[in-house]
Amino acid sequence: MKVDKNQTIIFFLLSLMFFLLKLPLMGVVLGGVGTYKLIQYRKHPLRPLVESIQRDSKKYGAQVPLRMKIQEKLMDFYRSMYLMTRNHPQTLLDVERVKEDFWRRMAMTYSEREWNRSLDEALGIFQGQLDTSKNWNSSLKQLNATVQCLEEAQREVAS
Repeated sequence: MKVDKNQTIIFFLLSLMFFLLKLPLMGVVLGGVGTYKLIQYRKHPLRPLVESIQRDSKKYGAQVPLRMKIQEKLMDFYRSMYLMTRNHPQTLLDVERVKEDFWRRMAMTYSEREWNRSLDEALGIFQGQLDTSKNWNSSLKQLNATVQCLEEAQREVAS
């Protein structure tokens, strides 16, 4: 995503340069490409997650390690939080509490091992809750199917 943002800036700077060099056609073309890149960047589906991670890391003063594996786990953690609050709004306070505890712990360390352990712990919490909700949904589907069968049997007996 950072590459898209940098490319957008470069296209706009080149466009400006061509306008200053009195080559308006090239300026318009590069401005159009820059605008397209800017729209792509703004519509990127992971942008809100990345921005909230950056905002929270600054808020708590934590330095996120640069290892890709840790950053992917952090994205999974935030994606799980988002899904949990979207599917179960009543869990918003619990999710915020888990997030605050996580960032407070991570503000004290830069150890990749500690980051991995804490992220696995946090993901386990959300994964368990998401699995429970999936089980709950499948139980409801089974219950609805059973009720439908009973209603059909009652109709057959009544006729």
